[in-house]
Amino acid sequence: MKRALIVTLIILVFFTACGNPPLIQVITNPPVNEQEPALIKDISEESVEDVSVNAEPELEPKPVPSLEPEPMPSLMPAPSLPSLGEDAAEKYLGKWTGYYNNNSGKMNLEIDIYMVDMTTNTSNVWARFIFSPDISNPTGKSGEYKLEGDLNVYTGEVSMQGTQWISANPENYSMLSLSGIITDTTFNGLLERGYLPEFYLNRF
Repeated sequence: MKRALIVTLIILVFFTACGNPPLIQVITNPPVNEQEPALIKDISEESVEDVSVNAEPELEPKPVPSLEPEPMPSLMPAPSLPSLGEDAAEKYLGKWTGYYNNNSGKMNLEIDIYMVDMTTNTSNVWARFIFSPDISNPTGKSGEYKLEGDLNVYTGEVSMQGTQWISANPENYSMLSLSGIITDTTFNGLLERGYLPEFYLNRF
């Protein structure tokens, strides 16, 4: 052991005296272990893998709800009214007889419906308004004028207005408008003037 130490010292002194520092550099600075870079590389790769594993997962963007309005449900078409045919006019055509009251007293009344236009649901209707005094009303006058208006052939609702005198215009008498409802046997309604007198008619 002592011999080996002595030989080492001699060699060291020899190279020092010869001015050959590389050997000292080799002895004093041993080479770096070539495996260390690989180790560092392995450690860095593991760190990257650990980071990638432990990193929070990316959140997928939530779908944005559509702002377009929802389509409206289709509306059911309104049921069409049944066709009554030309014979429906027969229910309304003809003479309706009865009475009404005016300022002078009770008046006999006949409304003669002579034409109904069936081309529309609310039909055009033409008639004659014929009035005369009742036996209980000696001061009443007689007269006749044309009526024209609208008749609903499904409900029997009717409204008509006086349009033209057929007879001479009696003194202090004017043409009236009326509205009412026609059934199979009756035609009742109101005469449209200041006090809205009622009229009551029947088919004979």
